[in-house]
Amino acid sequence: MTESHLNTLGNLLVVLFVVTNMLSLGMSMSIKEIVAPLRDVALTLKALIANFVLVPLGAYLLARLLQLEHEATIGFILIATAAGEPFVTKLGQLSKADPAYILALLVMLQVVSVVYMPVMLPLLLPGVTVSPWDIAKPLIFLMLVPLAIGLGVKATREKVARLLCSPLDRVSSFFVAAAIVLILTLRFQSMMATWGSHMILAALLLGWWGFACGYFLGGPQPANKATLALATGMRGGSAALVVGVSNFPTAPNVVLMILMVLLFGMLTMAPLAATVLRRKNIRNHSTAVEQ
Repeated sequence: MTESHLNTLGNLLVVLFVVTNMLSLGMSMSIKEIVAPLRDVALTLKALIANFVLVPLGAYLLARLLQLEHEATIGFILIATAAGEPFVTKLGQLSKADPAYILALLVMLQVVSVVYMPVMLPLLLPGVTVSPWDIAKPLIFLMLVPLAIGLGVKATREKVARLLCSPLDRVSSFFVAAAIVLILTLRFQSMMATWGSHMILAALLLGWWGFACGYFLGGPQPANKATLALATGMRGGSAALVVGVSNFPTAPNVVLMILMVLLFGMLTMAPLAATVLRRKNIRNHSTAVEQ
């Protein structure tokens, strides 16, 4: 296989992950369960502040502090302003967070990104043009449509939903694992070539800055803290890539910076979700049951 074919395969694996993941989630809960967490107005506002004020501000300051080169700075700002990465649902499963809140937060952040990015990016990156429809298309066709289908099956054919939910979840986990391995393999040399330019350090720091913002704004409930931390630490890779590829087709470090933030976020937060956050959520759930 040529590199072009492998890139195409990687993109296909990501698409298959998102579609099967949304179908599985839709079949596992009702619309009422998904909407309910957003009724906490204070927590919802904190989620918006963390994702669309604190993370972009932190990225702007980090880019200047680390003196990132021009292309890397563009990619860094692009992914900092995009929120709602589907992989956060897998991190939520690892951490035993509330799946309804994870999904509600994911959809809300994606929808807000469609409005937010066209307004903010021209201010932060003069000359960048953003089409809201281009950002909205992946949200509608890859996330909302499969989610709606899953919810419809759950509402009308509950036995079928119970039968399909777990297999779809396992298949989606395979697709995302394969996509990460393939993309990491294809981009490894390019990433290592940036050593000394602070791009790797910037990618790591942005993820952890987002995680910290979400964790400390997540309120007293461990499950909410974990959910908001993961959702804020993982930036919206698909929306950022749409803007980066369409505006900077001859600037490879723009896309590379976006992929680095996305990949390092996945690789560093998955172990944390599976250990520390998982133990806290299980312990809190056990305490609540005993009370």
